[in-house]
Amino acid sequence: MTNYAGRGITVELNGSPVGQLRNFGLVGSSRALIDASVYGPDWTSYVVGLQDGDEVAYTIVYDPADAGHIAWVAAYDAGVEVTFEVEHIDSGFDVWVSALITSMARGGALDGLLEMSGKIKIVDPGVVEAS
Repeated sequence: MTNYAGRGITVELNGSPVGQLRNFGLVGSSRALIDASVYGPDWTSYVVGLQDGDEVAYTIVYDPADAGHIAWVAAYDAGVEVTFEVEHIDSGFDVWVSALITSMARGGALDGLLEMSGKIKIVDPGVVEAS
């Protein structure tokens, strides 16, 4: 099995590169379970229900003059759905993620870097392989 360093991951927001990422969480979804049990069997039975996108945490070393960071703030302020491309060139991993930026905070510690952090919520159609 080959191991890949996460530092090789790049993220674009609507085609604009987002630099200086410190953290961008795992992208995915989960399906609700519906209890389909009936009287008699010894085991509970389930069927899968609706799919729900994950919430993904992010942290960026914030630069108010960076085009990608400007686009990020504008998308948050507008409350519009965006498309992220998350790519890891070394491994061939490349997906498009439809999402809403649901929270954003900017600031920094006295002895630290200026940062922007928050969460995105993955929405339909979710995470799809880039073509």
